Amino acid sequence: MTAAESVWSRVYHNQVDALSKISLANLLLRGSDEQIDIVRMPTDSPYMDYELYVKTRVRWKDGTADGDVLPYMPRLLSIVETLRSSRGVPSEIRFDTDEGVAAYIPTQRHISDIPDHPREAAQYLRALVKDIMDDFYETVQDVEDYFWFAARQRGFSPEIVARMARKEPGYYSYDRIQRFERVMQSYFSVKFRVHRSESKLAWEE
Repeated sequence: MTAAESVWSRVYHNQVDALSKISLANLLLRGSDEQIDIVRMPTDSPYMDYELYVKTRVRWKDGTADGDVLPYMPRLLSIVETLRSSRGVPSEIRFDTDEGVAAYIPTQRHISDIPDHPREAAQYLRALVKDIMDDFYETVQDVEDYFWFAARQRGFSPEIVARMARKEPGYYSYDRIQRFERVMQSYFSVKFRVHRSESKLAWEE
């Protein structure tokens, strides 16, 4: 075996070993919305030390919620804002589903960081998922809280927007809906358009 073949054999063995540990951790995570994964690209080097990602679906509304999605829009946009640097964020999100936003959240950890012992590896990966998701949701909450702070300066609060969505007299008007959407567009860096006739939110380039 040549030196190059020896290196490749060692790298391949380490990758297979790491993938088996990831599979074990994912088995222990079954029933949750999160799994550990890697992202392979056709142009990747076979010697690449792949980054670990948390593959998840982020819920943005109550699955039993009825009516207009307007009160949930700041939450949804806060999630997308937080996911800007991740992989797999869809180009549009439908309002008529409660499946959540599919995403791959980077961990800044790599295959080489996984401990050698299977039990330690499983504990490490499960703890990594928890830490990443805790940080993610904390960031989402911060983004949403700052939005509502700014929105209140413009006359909007969660309670007022909920009444607008219910079309309560004195709160609902088409112009007021448009003004609230402009507040969201001015706050969030993601550019979006609401397509109410198609029940979806789409991102603009």
